[in-house]
Amino acid sequence: MDADLGTSSVDVSEVHCNPAVAYAVVSDVGQNAPVVADWAMKRTGELEPVACQIYSDARRARMLTSVAGTGTSTPSASRMYGRVPPQAAPQFGAYRDVVTATVGV
Repeated sequence: MDADLGTSSVDVSEVHCNPAVAYAVVSDVGQNAPVVADWAMKRTGELEPVACQIYSDARRARMLTSVAGTGTSTPSASRMYGRVPPQAAPQFGAYRDVVTATVGV
């Protein structure tokens, strides 16, 4: 299942950087996974995760670890795209994770 929220993506953040200054937005693995390839969400109070992945491109070819850009003097949105691969059906409920993004120059 691919995330499709109107534009098929969700703004992760907006970076407003001085013109011509290079920057990178680096994401961690969230609260439920030891490495990016194992990213997962959990339902509140549950132990079993739902495997999923977040990507930096609409084709879902590059796992989201970092996104680089160059400042333009207007805010630049970083996007993310999600995918839940085939797996045993989880229990009904809201699943979530917190992924922290750090901006550096």
